[in-house]
Amino acid sequence: MNILSTSKAENISYFCNQNNNKRSNRQMKPYYIHILGIIFCLASCIPHSKHWETLMQVESFMEERPDSALTVLQELDKEDLLGKEEHAQYALLLSMAMDKNYIDRTDFEVLQPAIEYYLNHGTATDKLRTFYYEGRIYMNRNDNVSAIISFNKALNKGEKSHDIQTKARTHFAQANIYRKLYKIDRYTEENKLAAHLFQKAGLPNSYANCLIQLINSNIINKDKENAKKHINLYQSIWDSINSKRQHDFYTAQLNYTIEYGTEEEIAFALDEYRCKVPQKEWDWLSITRTYLALNDNEQAYLSIQNYQSIPNLHPDARYYAILSELYSNLNDPEKALNAYINYTSITDSIDLDSYEQTTRLIEELH
Repeated sequence: MNILSTSKAENISYFCNQNNNKRSNRQMKPYYIHILGIIFCLASCIPHSKHWETLMQVESFMEERPDSALTVLQELDKEDLLGKEEHAQYALLLSMAMDKNYIDRTDFEVLQPAIEYYLNHGTATDKLRTFYYEGRIYMNRNDNVSAIISFNKALNKGEKSHDIQTKARTHFAQANIYRKLYKIDRYTEENKLAAHLFQKAGLPNSYANCLIQLINSNIINKDKENAKKHINLYQSIWDSINSKRQHDFYTAQLNYTIEYGTEEEIAFALDEYRCKVPQKEWDWLSITRTYLALNDNEQAYLSIQNYQSIPNLHPDARYYAILSELYSNLNDPEKALNAYINYTSITDSIDLDSYEQTTRLIEELH
């Protein structure tokens, strides 16, 4: 009996101790979690340097005064920056300032800290801007496929960003690439998206620029109805756009009238163009096309000579197509043929390059 009683007492004591330990562990667990939370918080809250406030201020006036932003950033001592976040923010802001001051970089030396950090950290806006400027660098390198991939990454990772302006610029940049690849449908679609966002952001000149591109793509696609619709939209914002955009409109209107107007309407559009647009800004190829449409080969020939006198001229397919038509009208078949050969050589090269880049783009995206 004593042995049994002792054994029973020990068992009871054992189970009591086990229960006490469990209660103790349950009481200690929240305490340990609290301590670990404090440790992780302290580890992540690395203090910013004295330049952090300056970086925030630079961001606030980047759009209005990009030259001042660039000066401030270049004078800032990078050695004083603390942590990966601060280096990333500096890299992004400096890249933005350079781009806005027309400093076209073809390397990632400046932007790289932002690319590495914002891939998995930062806000949606940080990601949107970083990969937009990554795409801009690829465009400067004429690597259109990598640029498109970066722009897609910017829009995907920055989907929740409220930076409408950068989203609009991203779509507009994509439109320019698709124009180079002669993907006119995608060129049109991206310009529509950009136009909507620029209008929403309250940027009439950028919105107007997209409308010009849409008018041009509508003319290429023989879409008279939409071309006229975008002309009307352009005229509805006339008082809110600058003189440069107004001059661009007269060129687009002239090209539209050449395609769809009567001789009387074409002559009137040309007179309006010459009256409204300063001569130093004249698009001599469009003027040459206008005279060809009016069967005035003498003035067309003088206009193409003015175009040929432009310094550092790089003739394109459009030039050779117009030149071939002009020489054909002037009964000079040899020069007309040579111009046509140059035209087909350029367009064949463009078609091949477009095919190769489109194929690579499809492979990269999949």
